[in-house]
Amino acid sequence: MPTPRCTILFAYRRGAHTSGLRTAQSILRPHPRRPRRGRSAVRRITLVRHGHAAAHAEGGDFQRPLDGRGRREVAQTATAIRDRIGAPSLMLASSAVRTTQTATILRDRLSTPDTTLPLVFERSLYHADWSHLLEVLQASDDATPHLLLVGHNPGISELALRWSRHFPEYADFQGFGTAGWCSATFAAAATAAATADLSGLSVPIEAFFSPAPL
Repeated sequence: MPTPRCTILFAYRRGAHTSGLRTAQSILRPHPRRPRRGRSAVRRITLVRHGHAAAHAEGGDFQRPLDGRGRREVAQTATAIRDRIGAPSLMLASSAVRTTQTATILRDRLSTPDTTLPLVFERSLYHADWSHLLEVLQASDDATPHLLLVGHNPGISELALRWSRHFPEYADFQGFGTAGWCSATFAAAATAAATADLSGLSVPIEAFFSPAPL
């Protein structure tokens, strides 16, 4: 199986009610789609780890909110995403408090006055491992050109690490700090099915990299 090459930008730090809400089921493909002959879609997938959160919260880990540092980090990440790759067409986030707050800040800063980005909260993404995150991405509607997913370590970093290993320039990447992010574009293969390394969702395209935001 050929190694996928993709456009990938890494930006990482060392170390809820929403409008436009859709159900998780509405972004999943119940059946494989018949490819359109003569057309090849390009999909972008952006991964974002939640911002820095309070150490404790009544109700336990699931209820931990962003602290002031985390809100500032997420605002900075939103600016970097907007300036470097533009707004997503769909956002998906764990339903934990810190990820819903992260996603809401991103949505509010990336939406336009005329368009509010659709945002889905999914309980199964709470501390999901990399393989479940990948399953969700594979099951998402391939007509969505840019899907942004907000999640937790270690799973979201483990998925990003699997992508980064294809690029010697990112040999020092060790995973996301809070509000860290990466974005990859994949040329969708016209005939291949989804596979565990995403190669079934893509064909080789040129790669370029973005430095981490200040």
